[in-house]
Amino acid sequence: QGSVAYADQAVLIAAEAIAGEAAGDPHGQVLPPTRVRARSAIELASSEARVWLDLDARDIRVGERIGAALQSNPETAQLWLELGSPRGTADADLSLRPDAQGKTQWSLQLSAHDVEALPLSTDLALRIPAGSAWIDADGLRFEANVITADTTSSLQGTLRSVVNETERRELSCTLRGSGYPSAKSREQLATNFALPALFREMEPGADPAWTLSLRTILGGGDSPPLHLQARAELRDAAPAWPARNARGSGWNARAAFVSAPSGALAVLEPARGLWQEAALEVGGVAHLPHGIDNGEGAWTGTVAAALRESAIRPDAVRQALVLLEADLWAPGLVFGGRTAASVEIPLEDPSALRARLDFNPLRVTVKPGALGATASAAEAHYALTGTLRLDNGEVKTRQLGLRGNDLDLVLEHAVGRLDETGMSISGTVLSAG
Repeated sequence: QGSVAYADQAVLIAAEAIAGEAAGDPHGQVLPPTRVRARSAIELASSEARVWLDLDARDIRVGERIGAALQSNPETAQLWLELGSPRGTADADLSLRPDAQGKTQWSLQLSAHDVEALPLSTDLALRIPAGSAWIDADGLRFEANVITADTTSSLQGTLRSVVNETERRELSCTLRGSGYPSAKSREQLATNFALPALFREMEPGADPAWTLSLRTILGGGDSPPLHLQARAELRDAAPAWPARNARGSGWNARAAFVSAPSGALAVLEPARGLWQEAALEVGGVAHLPHGIDNGEGAWTGTVAAALRESAIRPDAVRQALVLLEADLWAPGLVFGGRTAASVEIPLEDPSALRARLDFNPLRVTVKPGALGATASAAEAHYALTGTLRLDNGEVKTRQLGLRGNDLDLVLEHAVGRLDETGMSISGTVLSAG
C-alpha cells in the first residue's frame, strides 16, 4: 500500500509492503514476515531527474532465495557457496542522494541477526548473533560478532578499490577473540591443512586471547590474490598434551605472512613462554621462492629455539622426551642441575641443524639396571660441566668435565662425528687420577 503525489515538478512517493508470512526457524522461534518501506522524491525541473530515496527492509530471510538471486553473478554465487549458504535474518537500509554535480550517490547498510553458516573451507559451524555492513560506491565496511562451538570473536574490515586500479580491490580485516578449537575442530583443521599430530593432541589449560589481521589485493575476474599480508598474535596460551603428560604456560607469540606472485615469506617472531617453569623462546623465518600459488619448490629458511639458563626439573626432561617420542633414549636416567640451550634448524635440510648446549652443570643419576648396569648396582651420580656444539653432523667441545663416583675426567678440543658406521671421537682426555 502507498501513495503518490505530484506538486511543483516533483513526485513524492510513500509505500509499504509485506512479503511472505511468519515462519519458524530451526530454534523454534517465530520469524515475522519481511516488511519493506520506501520514501522517495523525484525532481523533474532539470533536464535530468534528481532522485532522493530511502528504502528500508526488515526481517529479510537469509537463505535459499538469496542464494538463488545471486546465481546471476558467478563470483558472488561461489562466495555464497563457500560461506556455506548462510541462514538467518537481516535488515537493509538503502539511500540515494544527488550530489552537487547532479550525480546520484548511494549507500546501503545491512544488519544481520542470528545468521548461521557452515563454511566449506573449515566444515566448522559458526553463528553471527549480530553483524553490520556499510556499502557505497567506494567499497565496503563490515563488523560482526562470530561464535563457533569453541571460540567467540569480533570481526572488522573494509573492502576498497585500489587507487588507479579499478579492476582490483583491497581487503583488510581484523579478527579478535578468545578460546581454542575443540578436539573435533582441531582434527578437522589438521586434516584440511595437513597439520602435525601434536596440533591434534594439544589442549589449552586456559582460553588464550588472539588477534588475526589480514590485508590482500584481489585481481579482477578469476585472478588469484596479487598480494597477501597476514599477522597473528596469541596471548596467555597454556598448551598441554595430557596424553604425553606435558604442559606449558604463559605463551605469547606473534607471526607474519606475506605472499606475492614472486614468492612468499613467513616470520615467527620470538614466541616466549614457560615449559614447566623453564623459559623458552621459539622463532623462525621461512621463504617460498615461487609463490604460494605456484606449487613449485619448497620452503627454505630457519626455525630457531632457545632455552634460557634455568634449573632442570626431572619431570620436565621426561615430559620433553615423551613429547618428542624419545622416551626410550634415556630409560632409568634422572636429570637435574642447570642448563641453557639453543638450536637452529634449516627447513631445506633439517639434518644440518646447529645447536648449543650449556651445562652449568648437568646432573645425571643412573638408576640400577640403567645403561647396562646390573639391577643390584647402587645408584651412580655424575655432573657434566661445559658446552657442546652441534654443527652439520659434528659434535664439538672445547672443554667438557665429567665428575662423579670414581670419575674425574676432562675432555678437551674434542670432535665427534656420526656416520653409517657409528660415532668416532677425537680429542684429549685428562684424568685427575
